[in-house]
Order: sequence, then structure tokens, then C-alpha cells
Amino acid sequence: MELLEKLVMAEKILTKEIVELPTNPHEMQKLQLIFDLSKIAENIELKLKFLRKKEGKPLSSMDLMYIEDLSHFNELKHPEKYKTILKLSLKKLKKHIGARLNFNNARVKGSIEKMLSVEVKEWEKRNDIKNIIKRLKESLKKQTEEINQYLQIIGLIKIKLKNILSIKDFTSKDDGRGAIVDILDEFNIILSKIYGKIGNSFMSFTLKKGDKYLESFNEKFTSFSSRHLYRGSIKDPLKISHSERVAACQDARPFRRIFHFGHSLIEQGYDFIETNADLFHGDKLSLYMKDPSHKRSLLFMTRWSKLRRHYKSAYYANRIIKKLSVEGLDEKVLSRRSLGELMLKSYSAKKKAETLQSLIENYDCLNISNDF
Repeated sequence: MELLEKLVMAEKILTKEIVELPTNPHEMQKLQLIFDLSKIAENIELKLKFLRKKEGKPLSSMDLMYIEDLSHFNELKHPEKYKTILKLSLKKLKKHIGARLNFNNARVKGSIEKMLSVEVKEWEKRNDIKNIIKRLKESLKKQTEEINQYLQIIGLIKIKLKNILSIKDFTSKDDGRGAIVDILDEFNIILSKIYGKIGNSFMSFTLKKGDKYLESFNEKFTSFSSRHLYRGSIKDPLKISHSERVAACQDARPFRRIFHFGHSLIEQGYDFIETNADLFHGDKLSLYMKDPSHKRSLLFMTRWSKLRRHYKSAYYANRIIKKLSVEGLDEKVLSRRSLGELMLKSYSAKKKAETLQSLIENYDCLNISNDF
């Protein structure tokens, strides 16, 4: 609220310590006080009248006293009153008019701070901010635990794959450990994990949840932009009121978290596909995957095809993000909720998230709650 900012300025002017110095005598300090108050006195008067009208209340006797004292500092409208205070000594000015001004200034300032505090609490209650943050944290914790379980399995698979790919030729001194038949059997077990319930559940979970968070972020950002941005850019913090900064910060911080959750999930999906890319980089099954049971299983082939499409869409999206040519590639791989499609959605939303981060830093949102 702009009135609150002016009242804070007036408070600093009226309560400034008076120290007699050769370079800054009392007379000069008096003139500086009058000059400083004259710049904001009329603005305080107008804003106070507007506030009372908005509240549906008449000006109280103390309000009228406050306005009368402020009028002494308006040379254009009240030149005679202005001349009167110029003749007063600093001591008399602060003792009489200054003391009343300071009292009424603190009175109005206190009532506004109380009103703002109530408004902020009502806004938080109305938007259920605490519960939203609590649910997001609980959801993230649960998702992180599930993802870590999958990543542990994937880590074991990577080790086994590395061992398989580094097999040396058999020699007459081979003691039988790691026989090729055992290795292929082990590899088929690994494949069933990647393309079976674990692999597909992991991708389905990460992409579905990631898409949900990104959709929510984009939807809320549109509303956020209309309320707190000017043509997509951050407003100058020095040209907006304190309450506007508070409202923008209250909205920006939870919105940024929503993007972070969605973006992180999409990255987890990409890491999974990239880690296991050697298994489905081609359109045909690799040598190790030509197990009869695999070819006879429609379910296995369907799951392999889904992950293969995710790989192709991610490759396409990655080239777009890096501004590389996609000539010769099929754009159709970017199907609904494919990994590539969500990578591009996340990349687009990232620019909006950067705007939020910039606003949080420029508005000093981490400290603004206590800056009344």
C-alpha cells in the first residue's frame, strides 16, 4: 500500500535524531525537515481520505487534526501556514506540530499494518497455501522414494550391462565363470525388468506426473502474469506498493515449486531413456533381445515399442532444444505425452520459471514477509 510507504518515510523524517553540528546547525535541519515533509504531505492527506472512503468510514477528529497539521507543509495550497512554520525554531516545530504529526502518523501506520496483516492471513487461508506446500512436499517425498527405488534397480542393470559389454574372448584357461549362456539368461532377466512392469511403470509415472505439474504451472502462470507482470516483464519494485510486492511474492514462490517438481520428473524420465539407449537405439531388436519368448510376447513387443518411441521423441526434442537440424526426422514422434513432447513443454515453461526467479530476487521475496 502506497500510503504505508509514505507513512514510513514521514516517521523517519519526524524521528530523526537532532544533533547540533557546525556544518549542520539546527536551522538547516529544520529547513530540511520542512522540505522533506512538504514532498509527501499532500500525498498522505489524499491517500488517507481515499482509505477512509474505501472503508466506508468518515474522517475522525484525529484524522482531521492530522490533515490540518499536514496542511502546514503544503506551500501551494496554504502559503500562510507554510510561512508560519518557517518562522518557528526547530525545537518548537518538533514540540508542537511535529509531536502531533508523529502521534497521528504512528496511529494511522499501525492501523494499516494490522489491516494488511489480516489481509495476508485471509489470503493465505483462502488459497490454502500452507496445505498446498505441505501436500507438495509429501507428494515429492513419496515420488522421490519411488524414483530412488527405480534408480537403484537401473543402477544394478547398468553394472550388469557393462559387464556383458566388456566380455573377453573365451580361452582354454577359462574356468567357466560368466559362461555366455548364463550371461544371456541374466540379460533376459534384465530386459524383462526394463521393458516389463518396472520400466513401463517408471516412465508412465514420471511423465504423467511431470505433465500434470507443467500443465498446472502454465495455467497458473497466465493468471500470475496478468496480475503481477507488465507485458510479460517484471514491474519495477520501486514503482509499486509494498502490498503489491507481498502479493507477487506470495504467488511466485509456490508457482516456482510446481515448475521444479514437473521439470525434475521429466529429467528423471530422460535419464532413464538415455541410460538404457543402447537397448533400443535401432528399429529392430538387438542380438541379445532375439529370445524366442520375447518375439512371441505381444506385451513385451508393445512395451519395447513404447520405450523406443520415447527414445526417438527425446532425440528429436533434444536437437530442437540445442538448435540443431531435425531434417530427415519425423515430427510425428512428438506424440501426446511422449518424452520429447514433455521435454519441449518443460523447456518452454523454464523461461517462465526464470521470470519468476528474477521476480523473487528483485522483490527480495525471501525477506519481504517481515518488511512491513
